[in-house]
Amino acid sequence: MSLWSFITGTTPQEEQQAQLESKQAAYNAALDRREAAGTVTPDVAAADRAYVNGIVLEDTNAAARQGFTEGLQEGWQNVLNAPGNAVGAVGSNVGQVLWGILKNIPWWAYLLALAVGFFYFGGFALLARRVLKR
Repeated sequence: MSLWSFITGTTPQEEQQAQLESKQAAYNAALDRREAAGTVTPDVAAADRAYVNGIVLEDTNAAARQGFTEGLQEGWQNVLNAPGNAVGAVGSNVGQVLWGILKNIPWWAYLLALAVGFFYFGGFALLARRVLKR
């Protein structure tokens, strides 16, 4: 019994393969009897035989390994992307808070701040020079 069958409680892969092969053999024997009796044409029998013999089981161990590998790769990508996602989330939230504050300040407060800044950084001196030159 494989580990996968033990964990999932399913029929082991070898047992499933044996059941499939026995059912395929029984179907082919019944098809041979019908073909010998003339109840089915050889073309239909050949098509049915090709279909039934083409049925195969997937390997559950290989599928489990593939799923583990895909999960491991996705998890590693999450680990690599985590710092960027954290910085992006913080930056986005800070930007959202800042925009929420700035958009709720009235327009006249911006004009007042512009005028205060103009005079604070020497705008009065520039205006005085221009007025005195005339």
